[in-house]
Amino acid sequence: MRHLLLVSLATSMLVACGGQPPELLAIGDKEVAVGETLEFIVAASDPDTPTLQFRAERMPERATLKQFAPTQARFSWSPDAADVGDHQVDFFVSDGNAEDSERIVITVRGGSNAGPEFVGSSTWVIEEGQKSIEKIIEVRDDAATRIEWSIAGEPEGSVFTPLVKRAVFFWEPTPAQRQQPQYSFTVTATNPDTGLSAERVYTVIIRDGGSATCTGNKPSVQSTTPDTLTGPNDFPVTATVSDMESSIQEVILRYATGDDPQPTDFTEVKMGNEGGTTWSAKVHLPMDLMAGDFITVTYEICARDDDDPAGETCDLQACTGHLTFTARLAGGAGLCETGCKLDEECGGPTDLCLTFDGGINTFCGQDCSGGAGCPNGYTCFDLGSGVMQCGPDSMTCNDSGAPSAIPGELVINEVLADPPPDADVNGNGTASVTEDEFIEIVSVATVTVDIGGFTISDAVSERFTFPAGTTIAPGEAVLVFGGGDPATFKAMGGAQVFSARGGGSALGLSNGGDEVQIRDRNFNLIASMSYGPEGANDQSLT
Repeated sequence: MRHLLLVSLATSMLVACGGQPPELLAIGDKEVAVGETLEFIVAASDPDTPTLQFRAERMPERATLKQFAPTQARFSWSPDAADVGDHQVDFFVSDGNAEDSERIVITVRGGSNAGPEFVGSSTWVIEEGQKSIEKIIEVRDDAATRIEWSIAGEPEGSVFTPLVKRAVFFWEPTPAQRQQPQYSFTVTATNPDTGLSAERVYTVIIRDGGSATCTGNKPSVQSTTPDTLTGPNDFPVTATVSDMESSIQEVILRYATGDDPQPTDFTEVKMGNEGGTTWSAKVHLPMDLMAGDFITVTYEICARDDDDPAGETCDLQACTGHLTFTARLAGGAGLCETGCKLDEECGGPTDLCLTFDGGINTFCGQDCSGGAGCPNGYTCFDLGSGVMQCGPDSMTCNDSGAPSAIPGELVINEVLADPPPDADVNGNGTASVTEDEFIEIVSVATVTVDIGGFTISDAVSERFTFPAGTTIAPGEAVLVFGGGDPATFKAMGGAQVFSARGGGSALGLSNGGDEVQIRDRNFNLIASMSYGPEGANDQSLT
């Protein structure tokens, strides 16, 4: 396999004679503010010993020194308000026989305090059969010795107990309160010394729909919404809702768009009865989406029955829990744009999704009925029954004319998820733990293949799309970095080089473990690679 050679900025010194002791490269005094993290590389050289050992004395509390390479270690420390002042730290390097050392002074400044910061989850769930909930609310504020707390909009009967930098919330909802599926309240934390404060909305979700003293059965709620929807805005969400003992009072749809939505992101709408047990409502996508864009919709459907003829105490409720579907705004794909799955994805209302090879490679055609004609390089094909569509004369929509890569012809050869913080891997003059991430792909095909429109994704989302017309020759490598301008990158041994940064996104590889996938224009999996915690070792993986 090919490997990209990583050259650290702290390179070893060349020494001509043998039998020399190790030499610690100059570190120098450091300065950091409360609330910041100080990180730097401790490096050394030894012409006789390839692997050295590092240690430190008088290390501040919570500071770490971690060796990550034979001649390098990383120091890391996040001081708090109690650490303001000067700290002497001694660093040592040893080859097993001799040592070299340096004493430095780390000065901790008070810095600018950002005020209290809430930590932990802001969404809690009371499951079916769970009588009560007790949760710790906590803030982080390095400049605070105590926090003043307040709460607003809390459920009736709940108990809020302020402590020093924490507070305790306790609540045992009544049977009547359990009929409402969600409660929200606001907590404010204030540092009395600085006057800075922060507030956070907490949400309690009640998953069951009644208490043990009520008879009857909860309604049955099942979503009938497909996993993928393509069309104009306002996507229909449908469900089948029924109850054994009584009628359905109401059905509520809560939905949010995008990755990892928070409780406050959800929109609530009432679903309408379409007859019998069928209920529906529409999801409206954000206005800044363009035709052809995809987005994930997270939703939940809750229904309440009418089991209690005297009131609402024993009306029971049931919810589906969080579900998702992928929504795509119709249109947007022009003539010969590849990867369509439905006719609705193509530009005009009479433009169709076509294929020359039975569906392996698809592309959008263009209606040419009624003598509309086609652009140069395209022919108006008669598909029967009066359907006429423009298609390419070359019988392929690849700009290069080369065949598309198929599974087994591309290999993810190397991945760097955790670049050393001081290593300028892409060679653009700036070390960056995000822009210096990279994925290396090698072709093992016997002919040049087209990868234009192919995508790179991780476990979270799609990260990069190769430009149309991109080809890769047998044995050739392609490097995709997390960011930066490829025009400023150093030469990479003849490999093609791309940058994933576009519109603010990057590779976003997780140091603690991830899965990298390459998919073709039709979302077929071409190659993949998974890794675990070893991704956080400042070294590339092969």
